[in-house]
Amino acid sequence: MKTLSLFFFLSSFYLWAQPEDKLSYQDFDSYQEIYSFSQLEKKLTFYLKKHSEIENYYHLDKNTFKIYASLTDKKKDVPEYILRLISEPPATKKKTDKKLSELRIALDPGHLGGPLFSRWESRYIDMPAKKGKPSMTFNEGDLALATAFELKILLETQGAKVFLTRNASGQSVYHKSFFLWLEEDFLSAVEKKISLITDPAEKSTVKCWWLTQTPLASIFRSLYNPLDLKARAQKISHFSPDISIMLHYNAGAANDLNGQNQGTEKNFCMAFVPGSFSKGELQNQEARYHFVRLLLTPDIENSIKLSRFVVEEFVEKLQVPPVSESVTSAPYLKNFCLATSAKGVYARNLNLTRLVPGTICFGEPLYQDNYQESRLLSQKDFVIQGVAAPNRVKKVAQAYFQGILRFCER
Repeated sequence: MKTLSLFFFLSSFYLWAQPEDKLSYQDFDSYQEIYSFSQLEKKLTFYLKKHSEIENYYHLDKNTFKIYASLTDKKKDVPEYILRLISEPPATKKKTDKKLSELRIALDPGHLGGPLFSRWESRYIDMPAKKGKPSMTFNEGDLALATAFELKILLETQGAKVFLTRNASGQSVYHKSFFLWLEEDFLSAVEKKISLITDPAEKSTVKCWWLTQTPLASIFRSLYNPLDLKARAQKISHFSPDISIMLHYNAGAANDLNGQNQGTEKNFCMAFVPGSFSKGELQNQEARYHFVRLLLTPDIENSIKLSRFVVEEFVEKLQVPPVSESVTSAPYLKNFCLATSAKGVYARNLNLTRLVPGTICFGEPLYQDNYQESRLLSQKDFVIQGVAAPNRVKKVAQAYFQGILRFCER
């Protein structure tokens, strides 16, 4: 009978090596006759199935797990891939943990930062002065970048090899800047966008709208930003890290009609891990491939372990409580997430939690628009690699660092 020790490591290494255009279900052949029905059923229920509609794309019985391209194929029993199961789960061998000095760690500072793109993404705070209090201005992208620089220093001091997806404010990860892409690729992107419209008149109207009436901010968010997110996943994959950290800062209040954040008294921390597929999210083959990967590999379980430690460090070092589904300022937790056994840690099917294999933590340490946090985050206490930053990001970086340390020592 097979065990789950060495082959888990080799399989994960092989998955890292696959370029996007060569994704194949045969990557999972090493998992044949490894899992039982009860193991897969439990993982589907607790981590992967947010909406029952995704059952249209798979079938699980005592002997096999099958993945399908559509409900029609499922009814005809024409699967894309079949995984053979066993009656009882085998004994497992504990995998030897690596020391921090042996780890490769990818850091992805969220968003682009800078004055222009942060406003286009609505990832900035610009609170005017009130009742003698100074104005508060900063953006999430620059905070995330400064945090990444700080965390990189801490990790490299311990011998880890660290990779950042971007290294400058206002810098995209995609190989073409937004304005170069706008000049060279925008027209073809619009053609692709409208390619499924069958009515010629409607297609012409929609094309005209994209080319003549769509604001640049909408073009950036709808057409360019998805390219940047995929480029981040590809860069991380090429680095083949043991751990990937996506650094973000959350917001708890909605913007007003002018796009200005209104601020909030609330403040919570959280982290996201892979999983929680909702209705319509298994329609393309790439998504189904990663769905199967998450079902068969220990990526979700390891990500929960790491994120549990990180959130606990957020709570201790930042004095920010973990979020729960009852929090009204975070409706996405109820609508799109599945709670895990760790407080403040939720499975969520974001682009990067889906596309990046391995152990990941998508961190949201605090609400940047909390009035007290905004005051702290708007300070320019020091400069790191050209980015002016507040001392608060040092505490955030320290929380990530200690969480990673605990994960390595578990």
